[in-house]
Amino acid sequence: MTKKNPQSKKSIVFDYSHNNTLTLESPSYSDFTEYLFGSSFALGKIQAGFTSVDKLKKYKCLVIGGPRETIFQPNEIEVIVEYIKNGGNLLVINDEGGDYGANTNLNDLTRNFGFEFNSDIMFDSMNFISSQQNRVVINEIEPHIITRNIDSIVQSSACSIKLLDYIEADENIKAVPICKTSLNSFHTIWNGEEWAEEQDAPRSIMALALNYYKGKVIALTTISMFSSLSSSYGFFALNNQDLIANIFMWLLDTSSNNKGTKLINISLDYNLFSWIEKLVQKERTWRNSDEVINFALKYLKDNFKDVLQKIEQDRENLHLERQKQNGNSHSQTRSIENEQLEDRNYIPTDIGSGSAKDLGEIMASLSEVTKGEVGSDFDIKNLEFELSEDKAKLKPKKKSKKIPKETHKTISKKIDAREKNPLKSKADKVIDEALKSLGSFDEFSKKLEEFKTLSDEDEPVV
Repeated sequence: MTKKNPQSKKSIVFDYSHNNTLTLESPSYSDFTEYLFGSSFALGKIQAGFTSVDKLKKYKCLVIGGPRETIFQPNEIEVIVEYIKNGGNLLVINDEGGDYGANTNLNDLTRNFGFEFNSDIMFDSMNFISSQQNRVVINEIEPHIITRNIDSIVQSSACSIKLLDYIEADENIKAVPICKTSLNSFHTIWNGEEWAEEQDAPRSIMALALNYYKGKVIALTTISMFSSLSSSYGFFALNNQDLIANIFMWLLDTSSNNKGTKLINISLDYNLFSWIEKLVQKERTWRNSDEVINFALKYLKDNFKDVLQKIEQDRENLHLERQKQNGNSHSQTRSIENEQLEDRNYIPTDIGSGSAKDLGEIMASLSEVTKGEVGSDFDIKNLEFELSEDKAKLKPKKKSKKIPKETHKTISKKIDAREKNPLKSKADKVIDEALKSLGSFDEFSKKLEEFKTLSDEDEPVV
């Protein structure tokens, strides 16, 4: 079992005790699961219910991902609320139909934070994809740390969120609706007895970010955003992946507790990330990839002028070396071209004229016997020219000029270098990338198998 500090600032625990739809072992959410493991989060699970705050304190963030056919007991709700109030963080997700559709009581928990999920299904008559109005494209994004670089997301068969009236009067709760539907949205809603006819529901809240005492809560209205089953509405649709990444960065942000530290979401070259991960695993000097990146940036900051000067010097040396190599290459090329030109212009004089004359007389006789059907178009001069060309082709070429010793050494070095680092075709590069992916997938599979065997008492898998 992988052992790490259980109070890691990047630790996340998933609720496995309330029949949640979002489970990391499910192939339906494999892209999201791979993102979590690839981000070096420490992942755990709770399968025996929320029995104590101490059990949750090991983790920085709790995820409740679409509970179904289950009930949260009052004591469990008290534990979760206490955990958030004292600095814990929560990502809570419902789905189409809200509590009624899932046959659960998630709203008994969320009312403590000043909101509840509506028992409805959202549609939009103008902003939708794949010819299905329940796959709503959301372009109305409120400014927030979570919505940085987010232009639009898509949610399939989502419910909506209702803010409770008392939230404005509670100074310990600060809520920001970060995503809303357009003016063309509508919904069907369960009224307690039946699904009511479609009704207009413009600018409905589809995602909510709030601060609750010392903790933070994010509420989402559909599991579909985490799905691997469709590129039109799932994890990789529009800016869904970016929003989810921003959500975890915000929930795991420890800057308020650790002075001088700020969690941010950046794009990192895959090869560099793989190198850092291997370095952390191999060398005991580094605790995690964060330390390597921060060390590299600090070194660059402290030695910025020297680093730039070294880069410029390396570029200049490379430029001079290329000029030198190009000069030798052009000289050799001109020599070879001159030799080839001499060979092309060489025409031998001895072409066997006597044999050609005899053949001419034979062809004339044939023409006379056949009354011009054979041999009348024979041209001895043309034959002589063709014979001269054929013989010229058979003539051995002149020996190439001797290559200077210095040039010979340069060419030998290049050949040795290519043997050590052969140039790869595009196909070779594609195969190499595929093999890298297989290696990453193999590592991901090992972590996932380890996660499957976790109990509530085990340390999280990293």
